[in-house]
Amino acid sequence: MQTAISTAPASTATTGESRPRPGYGGPAHHGTTRVLVVEDERLTALDLATRVKRMGYTVIDRIAETAAEAVSLTRETRPDVVLMDVRLKGEGDGIEAARTIERLPSAPGLVYVTAYSNADTVAQLRATACVGWCVKPVDTGKLETLLSRAVRHRGTAFTNLERRIAGLAVAGLSVQQIALATDLGKDEVLNLLPNLLRHLRAQLGDRDTQG
Repeated sequence: MQTAISTAPASTATTGESRPRPGYGGPAHHGTTRVLVVEDERLTALDLATRVKRMGYTVIDRIAETAAEAVSLTRETRPDVVLMDVRLKGEGDGIEAARTIERLPSAPGLVYVTAYSNADTVAQLRATACVGWCVKPVDTGKLETLLSRAVRHRGTAFTNLERRIAGLAVAGLSVQQIALATDLGKDEVLNLLPNLLRHLRAQLGDRDTQG
């Protein structure tokens, strides 16, 4: 079940102007960037939403509590960044949801929040197109850094699957052969190719500006 949250600024003066706490970016800096919170613990979700608002981001007014809701709300609301908990209610988890979300045509940036930092969990997080993760209890400074990074690098991070497809393509395999090698359908491979090209252009562009 999705949780509705208030869309009002986290701190509002009598004039109606939003006043973020000192140290936060503020609405003028991030206001057009929309963040979807995926978290099954209501109090934690509201706390994260409040912190993100105080940084000046716009928080989507519904919170996903399951993997299925995370995917459906991402498709429906098209956020710029998804703040994703790993353990969720119901079937699936945040990592599985992320694997679906990162294949969407205009995939959002992805930041995880998790209570688990063991080697197996970290390996699974790294295999998705995330910019990083915060271990609970969440440090506000690190969260703000990761959100900013997610906005800058939105849609430019390669997943392990995309790296594998790119390697197979460079090796000269056909789309049909790539589909067989990756256990994907031919249409799924074709749908991933635009993402691969977009990511490659973005990374080459970054190198040009750095060079």
